[in-house]
Formats: sequence, C-alpha cells, structure tokens
Amino acid sequence: MFQKGMDIIFHLSVITTIIVGFVAVVTDILPLVQSRKLQENGWKPKWFEREGEDGPFRYMGGYWEARDQGKWDGCPNIFGEFTEDLVNSYEGSGL
Repeated sequence: MFQKGMDIIFHLSVITTIIVGFVAVVTDILPLVQSRKLQENGWKPKWFEREGEDGPFRYMGGYWEARDQGKWDGCPNIFGEFTEDLVNSYEGSGL
C-alpha cells in the first residue's frame, strides 16, 4: 500500500515537471510567434530601421523623448494580452 502511494507521488511529480517544462517553452516561444505575426501584418519597429533586407536594425532616435513625455501613441502593449485583434489592427496600416 505504501509503495503504491509512493509510485503515484512519483508519477505526479514527473507529470508536473513535464507540464512546467511545456509551459516554460510556450512562454518563451509565444512572444516570438506574436512578433512574427505582427511583422507579417505590416508592423515595423517605431524607433529602428533595418539596414537592407536582412541587415541589422539601427536606432533612429525618438525613444527617450517619448519616454520622457510618456507618449506611447502607436505602440502596441507588448506586455499585455496578445489577441488576433492586435495583429489585425496592423494589417494594411502601413505602420
């Protein structure tokens, strides 16, 4: 009887570890997928421009001024809930 209880606890521990690992992977990958979707629908970084098609991004200015003034117009809430509406809001907007 004691051994069965220990086996159940062990299996629950393994299942919990697997679930926690899966959540960690999803948590790491989801922002990348979301960013890709936004970019595919026309979103572009506000304060950076890409050099060439695959080149690095170069800071173009404006972030520190916006931060000082608290003006975040046109900036999606990347720390909030991600929805299809956010992605669709950039589709065809030219941003």
